[in-house]
Amino acid sequence: MTGAEYCWVVDPNDGTRDFLRGFRGTALSVGLLRGAEPVLGVVHAPVTNGRGPDCIAWCEGLAGISRNGQILKSSISTLQLGADSNVLVSTGALARPEVNAALCAPSVCLPMPSIAYRLATVAVGDGVAAVSVVPVSAHDVVAGHAILRGAGGVLINQSGEPITYDSVAKLSKVSSRCFGGAPQACTVLVDRDWSQVFA
Repeated sequence: MTGAEYCWVVDPNDGTRDFLRGFRGTALSVGLLRGAEPVLGVVHAPVTNGRGPDCIAWCEGLAGISRNGQILKSSISTLQLGADSNVLVSTGALARPEVNAALCAPSVCLPMPSIAYRLATVAVGDGVAAVSVVPVSAHDVVAGHAILRGAGGVLINQSGEPITYDSVAKLSKVSSRCFGGAPQACTVLVDRDWSQVFA
């Protein structure tokens, strides 16, 4: 990796393009790797749709996920895709709503900025999974990945393999696509033909 035991991974404005377009839900993302393992994550969205400022955090040893100062002890480890759950996707889905709805079914497709914030909100139960269909780097996902760990979630790549950060190259590009959230939901989603969103 970097040669250091600890590595801070920071994105000062995840979802910059959406921020410039006026979308709510872009976020500051701060993650910490220890030996290439995400052990701390903080994702702060200063402006959201309906919640006001939203800060979600976790670190090893914390007995749950912190959301705006309250500790939530729920787990997402057994959640599945269903009509009463959301799959969080990028705002690019707004251009192809029918295709994205079919790919997220039977769950509801919910577009929102910032993959970091999508991962963090899945960890606190706002969705069953979060998806990025474009390449992501470590600064996009480390904080959200850490928070998912605290909730019993996973972060996998386009091949269904766990995302890792064990080299400089992987810090630069961790995957071409990523799926984070409840393990069973992510396993189902990764096998769907997401190339349709670009057709």
